[in-house]
Amino acid sequence: MVYGHGIYDGVGNTSLNKFYGIWKEMLRRCYSSKYLEKFPSYVGTTVCEEWKLFSNFEKWAEEHYKDGYHLDKDIISGDLKIYSPVTCAFVPPIINHCIKNRESSSEYPLGVSYHKLSGKPDYELPKPYCSSISKNGKDIKKYFSTSEEAHLSWQTSKIEFLQELIKQYSAEIDVRVVNGLLRRIEILQHDIDNNKITETINKI
Repeated sequence: MVYGHGIYDGVGNTSLNKFYGIWKEMLRRCYSSKYLEKFPSYVGTTVCEEWKLFSNFEKWAEEHYKDGYHLDKDIISGDLKIYSPVTCAFVPPIINHCIKNRESSSEYPLGVSYHKLSGKPDYELPKPYCSSISKNGKDIKKYFSTSEEAHLSWQTSKIEFLQELIKQYSAEIDVRVVNGLLRRIEILQHDIDNNKITETINKI
């Protein structure tokens, strides 16, 4: 048994089978106590019964895999927390990462941080609130007078980035992934229109 749940029924050297590595990592995220202790957001995540048998997962993966793409369950399924043919797709890493929330203190909304001058803790910059979005491996930062302005900038920048990704990859990726990205755009736009703080675009 792999992590107490997976049954390997493949042939040959597992180290030479790229799908075995993906399958094993999927099981680790769901059923390894050490992994769940380090990444508690995965607590409660499961693998469907069908995919606990390696050959079933391998067959699905062979039909859907694209070189360099990542297995993702969140863009399509939101809060369902299950790896399955219905909830998963292989996606480019840039799309896999674009809906992940960066860790943020409870004091500031998503995408916003507060900056001070080094060595001058009592001096406040004219525009101390930084809006930051990771795009193509680079952090794009803008500075504002208030956290509300910075968060609005993050919301609009995130919408623009998601639209760019849809335009770039729509012909290559599962239509369910496109729809998942469109759902994030709708949520962000709804929050902007209603002057609301966006709490997450990861699990929806």
